[in-house]
Order: sequence, then C-alpha cells, then structure tokens
Amino acid sequence: MDTPSLPDRVTLRGRGLSWSYHWSYHVVVSKVVKKSLSFPAEVWAAAEAEAAAQHTTLSAFVVEAVEHHAAIRAGQRAVREWEREHGALTAEELADADAILDRAGVGRPSWPV
Repeated sequence: MDTPSLPDRVTLRGRGLSWSYHWSYHVVVSKVVKKSLSFPAEVWAAAEAEAAAQHTTLSAFVVEAVEHHAAIRAGQRAVREWEREHGALTAEELADADAILDRAGVGRPSWPV
C-alpha cells in the first residue's frame, strides 16, 4: 500500500487493516536506526497507552518524547550559559518569562491530560 499523502495524522481502515501514521514522523525521518532498548514494564505500558491515545506508533511517540527532552535540556544549557555571562536571572525576570511562556502555551502537554 502506498504511503498516504494526507494531513498530519492519518488513519486508514480497509480490508481488516487499521494503521495510524504520525505523518511528520514518516515524512521527516529519512534514515531510521534500529536499536534495542530496555524499559521498566510500567514505563513501557504507559508509553503504549499514550501512543494508542494519540493514534500514533510507539516509535513516533518515543521519538517525540526524546526530541522534547533534548529540547528542554538544550534550553537549560542555554540559560546556564547566559547566566554565567550575565548573572543569575532575578525573580522578576523569571516571572516575566513564565508569563510569556504561559501565553504561548509552552510547557503544556501537546496531548489531552
């Protein structure tokens, strides 16, 4: 079956098959590396449940989670570097930044909680 050229998340049903594609994952990922990872059973069960709730694959869910974590860590490193050069952020600056991020919806989950 050809890869669908439909919106972000596509669900195809037919001939007894049901697939769910997280479209950006399948289009953007040009090279896939397969690795074997170990997870605690309860963490894996939670990942399976979340992927199913989001109508995506476990691979796409894990990729999104790792990308999200990496972006957070990069942001933390950038703040530490800025503070080394300019001094610690004040409570007022932090509150202003929190308000800006809240208005932008940053820090809120992208899926229903």
